Amino acid sequence: MLKEDPVKSRLGYLDALRGFAALSVLFQHTFEKVWQAGSDGLLHQVLSFSLFHLVNFGRFGVILFFMTSGFVIPFSFKGDRPVFNFCVSRFFRLYPAYWFSIGAVVSVTWIIGGELFSPRQIISNITMIQRLFGQPNVSDVYWTLFLELVFYFFCIILFMKNLLYRWSVSAVFAFGLIATATVGSILKYGFHFRIPYLDDPIYRNCSGGWQ
Repeated sequence: MLKEDPVKSRLGYLDALRGFAALSVLFQHTFEKVWQAGSDGLLHQVLSFSLFHLVNFGRFGVILFFMTSGFVIPFSFKGDRPVFNFCVSRFFRLYPAYWFSIGAVVSVTWIIGGELFSPRQIISNITMIQRLFGQPNVSDVYWTLFLELVFYFFCIILFMKNLLYRWSVSAVFAFGLIATATVGSILKYGFHFRIPYLDDPIYRNCSGGWQ
């Protein structure tokens, strides 16, 4: 009788958590639209309290997804050309569906008579690094994708330097990011200090009641 590889089994559980995280974000965005379209009735009040005050499923899903990705991604460097294989797998995992969604957003916006996007904005969004070109996202829900690319970039650098699997390096990065986020939050919300990156409307309004 064949035994299940314990490493693959553990990664399977992590992939399930990533799927749950994605569904949490989908749930948040879907019911935010219901909330925005509603009136001041009981359902509107329940959704307002549940989505923005009790549990923000969007925030929870994004954080859970990035946490699990931190464990899963290092196992993606494999084969004779690990960096090349990693880049190819990330490309086909992200870009085809992303490009399809851009086409859907642009098409629906045109059909309903919304404000049309400029060719420069659409072309820059196709790269997924539109923030570097100073262009806004075609859809606000794309805000995490640029951060995901930055995460992949650092993983590649750490792997090439043989540092990706060292716990000491991971701990330094983790505490550094936590410290940066903590200081940034204190400056922004405690002292109302303007931080250009965090004051970007894409991040302030990334999910309705996320402020």
